[in-house]
Amino acid sequence: MSTFSRLLSASLLSERLVSKGSRGLVLLICASCAWCDASETEPVDWRFDRLDLIGGHAVRIEGNPREVTTERGSAIEFDGDIDRLQIAGNPLATAAEFTLELLVKPLPAGPGNREPRLIHIEDPADSSHRITIEMRLTGDGNWYMDAFLLANDRGLTLIDPTLTHPLGQWATLAISYGNGRFRSYVNGRPELEGSIDFVPLGPSAQTSVGARMNRVHYFHGLVSRLRAAPRLLSPEELLRPDESAVNGSLSTLYATGSLP
Repeated sequence: MSTFSRLLSASLLSERLVSKGSRGLVLLICASCAWCDASETEPVDWRFDRLDLIGGHAVRIEGNPREVTTERGSAIEFDGDIDRLQIAGNPLATAAEFTLELLVKPLPAGPGNREPRLIHIEDPADSSHRITIEMRLTGDGNWYMDAFLLANDRGLTLIDPTLTHPLGQWATLAISYGNGRFRSYVNGRPELEGSIDFVPLGPSAQTSVGARMNRVHYFHGLVSRLRAAPRLLSPEELLRPDESAVNGSLSTLYATGSLP
């Protein structure tokens, strides 16, 4: 709901409550304060359980990604060759600070796909501004996280080849940005952080899943869930692989700061 619509609704509500006495006025003040403090950006919880629509957004399908049922529920499998989804939506919308999480299961890939991009968010008309969550695969069955922010052609990469995790297991990868600090997490544990000035991407940005938007660096594995909150979450609030079956949206998390 826009700010104008909220103001109009509050005005109409006040006319009703005034006639009910002071108790109604107190309720009106409390309700007004609640939405004034809230962000215009809503939380999202995208489940990858269908190919034609994700998070309420249209999807362009490339290759032959498959809907599968796993021990962690529904997921989409990418072959690491030509499979990719382009979602006509930006889960972060206009959030000035955010936390973005992914639940994935990476699988072994050929030597040409050792730098897969899981998520790439960018306005197709502006390549100077983007967000990516990536992996780097080692030669011994492991991977490590690569998180990247780019704003006005100035970028920051969070990567450490010593922070490895095994292929073939479910994992959560998360990034957060706020107060000029960019942070990365794996399985709810902090890994790296750095400083960068970043501005929101805006609603015209789109989301590529399974590869970069320019169709390179394909991901071999499963993607089950994407969550985004328009605030900084603590490590305790982040999704873990064994919590992937939790149902519900981020509305509870957004409102109270607790996991749904």
